[in-house]
Amino acid sequence: MTCSSPTIRLKKRGEFLTVAKGLRVPRRGFVLQAIKTTQATGTPRIGYTVTKKTGNSPQRNRIKRRLRAVVADLGKAHMHIGYDYVLIGRHAALSLPYERLLSDFMAGMKLAHDPDYKSPPPRFRKGQGGKQKSNRPSSGRKH
Repeated sequence: MTCSSPTIRLKKRGEFLTVAKGLRVPRRGFVLQAIKTTQATGTPRIGYTVTKKTGNSPQRNRIKRRLRAVVADLGKAHMHIGYDYVLIGRHAALSLPYERLLSDFMAGMKLAHDPDYKSPPPRFRKGQGGKQKSNRPSSGRKH
């Protein structure tokens, strides 16, 4: 079921963490996260995030503006009631043509609502994924 009313923004950290447990759809300019909610808000909710590794403040703000414009143009037709979404901006969103962002958003939404779609496994960078043993010898002291 698609949405005809305006979307509500996700603002609290806990809401973003809940959506992160759901489905991930990577695209060139962003990663779409989606999860079916139990809350009866009547409208889909969406949040936007861009990490500092993406660029400086003006670049991050421009990425968020472009993603908000995509949702304003296509969100009502493709977002489903009873879902929460998060768009994680990537640096490529600065240079991609707007039409490409629109087509990626439509394709991402189609995959997010496809019952046969499986999220790709998470990628871990070096230094993530739990405790790592150090190659340094211990000092012999107990802390």
